[in-house]
Amino acid sequence: YQRAAAKGIALRPQVEVKRIADGAVVVGPRFGAAEQRIEADTVVEAAYEWPEQELYLELKALQQAGEVPTFDLCRVGDCVAPRGIGPAILEGHRAGLWVGEMRVASSE
Repeated sequence: YQRAAAKGIALRPQVEVKRIADGAVVVGPRFGAAEQRIEADTVVEAAYEWPEQELYLELKALQQAGEVPTFDLCRVGDCVAPRGIGPAILEGHRAGLWVGEMRVASSE
């Protein structure tokens, strides 16, 4: 925190980005409704506490409804559960191997 503060970087724990506006970011508390607009030219969001699985769930629902073709779909990294980069890379690697095995099996 000290090195970031010395460079003028503001850390805002326990807030989440509500939206990005022109030249600003709007943030609010994790468990509240009050919002704050912060003028900014750069925003780096480092949020890792919640899984990001909306795209996976949307694709799965579209498949089940027959609105898109059925294809193999898997979740890795923060889509499964938030954690560090090491486990996410390992899961991505394993998913890549799985896709490769599927392609080899389908070409035989």
